[in-house]
Amino acid sequence: MTPGHTPGHLCVVVSSAGRRALLLGDAIVCPVQLDEPTWRSIGDVDPELAQQVRERLFRELEDATTLGAGAHFPELQFGRVITGQGRRWFT
Repeated sequence: MTPGHTPGHLCVVVSSAGRRALLLGDAIVCPVQLDEPTWRSIGDVDPELAQQVRERLFRELEDATTLGAGAHFPELQFGRVITGQGRRWFT
């Protein structure tokens, strides 16, 4: 469950052989939210909860065995979060 966006919103996790793919739906609408985590979607019915969920998903996407794709990401490419000086989306 990934509450905060729309009622009943969820992400789908597909896993096999120790690897995971997160289908993020609308929980994270754009990779720019890594730099601007307080930016909200107009559909976020509970913006504070949605931000907490995004943070949790970003932490999951930092794992080298986890990829993710958002429904509104450019070109719908799978990627993951790379940390260092801040976070960035890596495809």
